[in-house]
Amino acid sequence: MKQVKKHLNPISSAIRPKKRYVRFHIHSDGRLNDQRVIFAISNFFLEKLGSLEAARYRLHVIKYRSNSGKGILRCAREKQEETKAMLEKIKHVDKTPVTIQVTKVSGTIKTLKEQF
Repeated sequence: MKQVKKHLNPISSAIRPKKRYVRFHIHSDGRLNDQRVIFAISNFFLEKLGSLEAARYRLHVIKYRSNSGKGILRCAREKQEETKAMLEKIKHVDKTPVTIQVTKVSGTIKTLKEQF
């Protein structure tokens, strides 16, 4: 008798919230701490939008490399344009002046990781 695999994800893909992955590059004078960058991004969104609206963005920093200043951020598909605009408004990370440049947006993380 064959065993039937049970799906672990009870939500179908049609109902599941869609997401986008945003690749960004942080330009700064010095090397920035990974945790400080992640905290600065999430804190900036919370301060500007409030906790309820920031939760609708479903932000999550997937990866950040401090040596190159490149990172990948996940957000809600409906909020991708607002996310790009908000990222570029961040001017300081731990009192260090920075400029954040969004380089690419993709529906899959695989395409961004290939060029990371």
